[in-house]
Amino acid sequence: MLSVFNSKGDGYFPCPRESSPPITNDCYSISFKKYVEGNLNYGRTKYDFTNGALIFISPRQVLQWDNSVVFEQKGFSITFHEDFLKGNELAQRIKKYGFFSYSVNEALHLSPKEEKQIESIVENIEIEYQNNQDEFSKDIIISQLDALLKYANHFYERQFLNRKELSNNLLEQFNHYLDSYFESGKLQENGIPNIEQMADELSVSQRYLSDSLKKKQVKPQPNIYICI
Repeated sequence: MLSVFNSKGDGYFPCPRESSPPITNDCYSISFKKYVEGNLNYGRTKYDFTNGALIFISPRQVLQWDNSVVFEQKGFSITFHEDFLKGNELAQRIKKYGFFSYSVNEALHLSPKEEKQIESIVENIEIEYQNNQDEFSKDIIISQLDALLKYANHFYERQFLNRKELSNNLLEQFNHYLDSYFESGKLQENGIPNIEQMADELSVSQRYLSDSLKKKQVKPQPNIYICI
């Protein structure tokens, strides 16, 4: 119900097969990799970062890659079935973390210091996973997963604050979309646009758009209420 892969090599891995079929399962996955080249698709979004990112995948999401993918050997991946958390408070709390709903091109980019903090937690999980497990092992591993997710949430707050240029650009696109929507008469014809429509128009996930607007404390136009 849990697997841990932690590689510390310095080489590169080419994709082992021509391409992958769409992959989906009932597991959560937390991974850190630096992709050198190639395309990795997550849902409808193409992953194109080369600086390395912490990627969160929730159960029943779709992952796919092509034959050009090459990535650094160094990195880790923790995969666990949703039933692994059954009976623990984290089973419900994990559903509240927005980054499991973000598109991959909105993944968490770690600073070197943050990367070391996350790697330390992963090493603790790996040690407990490799040891002779007893009645305490599962609780210890879950507590480390909980700490990892809390740090990730903390780092996401930093990313929202630091990426002002991208955030401002998204806000400008959001306001432009609303202005165009109202001026075209679509408000009278179709009513107030929902967050799903706006996210599709702006090519971001619903959760990311909602979180970004909340961070910017966006105020809707007079007499218009949009649930974000």
